[in-house]
Amino acid sequence: MCSRSIHLLSVALVLLSLLTCATRADLVAWWRFDEGSGDTAGDSSGNGHDGTLLGTPEWGAGAKGNAVVFNPDGCYGIDCGVFDPTGGTGQFSLALWAFWDGTGTFQHFLTKSNGWGATTMMMQVELWGAHTNSDYTDKVGISYQAAGSVAFSVMPKNEWVHLTFTFDGTNCIVYVNGVDELGPKPLSIGPDNDAMLEIGYNSNRPTPGERTFHGSLDEVRIYSHALSPIEVLAAMKGEPWPWAFGPDPADGALTTTTWANLSWSSGDFAVTHDVYIGDNFDDVSNGTGDTFRGNQAGNTLIVGFVGFPYPDGLVPGTTYYWRIDEVNEADPNSLWKGEVWSFSIPPKTAYFPNPADDAEYVDLNAELSWTPGYGAKLHTVYFSDNFDDVNDGVGGAPRGTATYTPGPLELASIYYWRVDE
Repeated sequence: MCSRSIHLLSVALVLLSLLTCATRADLVAWWRFDEGSGDTAGDSSGNGHDGTLLGTPEWGAGAKGNAVVFNPDGCYGIDCGVFDPTGGTGQFSLALWAFWDGTGTFQHFLTKSNGWGATTMMMQVELWGAHTNSDYTDKVGISYQAAGSVAFSVMPKNEWVHLTFTFDGTNCIVYVNGVDELGPKPLSIGPDNDAMLEIGYNSNRPTPGERTFHGSLDEVRIYSHALSPIEVLAAMKGEPWPWAFGPDPADGALTTTTWANLSWSSGDFAVTHDVYIGDNFDDVSNGTGDTFRGNQAGNTLIVGFVGFPYPDGLVPGTTYYWRIDEVNEADPNSLWKGEVWSFSIPPKTAYFPNPADDAEYVDLNAELSWTPGYGAKLHTVYFSDNFDDVNDGVGGAPRGTATYTPGPLELASIYYWRVDE
């Protein structure tokens, strides 16, 4: 068990500067492949990343309109120029429709690499086909030399399939037809470099078409953030996204300051934004109480400073909820009510004890640990098999770190502990 109380140290925080959040470019590139002829695949994102079809261009019917047909002896790939698919964020998502004919071995959906090396490549988004290792056979995944190859779902054959690969800087998720089948897996990618971004092949092979995709690709999109599940479905449908998304802090995040600079990405039709924030979920969801903070053109909001919501600062131990409704008075479908997001300020008390409160079968040589309370610099640990001693604060041990080793424990015993911050 863990009984916890708090004796606070007064800590003065001085804010030296406040950095505003720049607008994030989310859709980096979008190749619809609706040209139907020629050797150019236009970029519909407006960022100018037009692609050049290599070999003998071949077009066919796509999942939505036209598609590019890839063949090692025909159109073996598309070169799209040199650019950073993460847009400088270190995150990305690749969404596409693919029709695989079930043949071939190593094949690529997307490649940015000057060779297999930690500094010479960024990533390879792949289909392994007839692999000698059954862990990879017919599966899709991502490779980076320093992180290895991470396999996900088996790729269906001879049918149009929507694939979305998301990477948040730490983990990758692959969605097949909008479904996350295997959950997140740890991943890293290489640095941005001067390698060509390539669709459907890998130019770093002895022959150009050696790792060409066997089939057709359609509606290839790259985003500079990890799409949420609902955004994945929107990309799959190919429809505009009118709702606010991409909250920062991320939904459910812990924020270790008593102020925050909230930001989000605008929906496709937004002109202005109605902003709601409060410490009650229902009030924010319903827009009641004093949660409405106004309509604004920008997509950032400072909270926790004089002149802004919560001028006295955000309160430790509190969860705040916020919502953005997108507004366009010229559109009859306006407004678009947003999801309720949240972030929390850690409490000043110690929290997340390990072992957890009421834990059983604890190792006899266990090390106790906890997450320090907000602003805590020192910790006093009380540990005993007597509840009253711990509750009354008898015999505390000062600590500079958030760990404590009480020494060998006895079997069939109950121990109590508490941490004062």
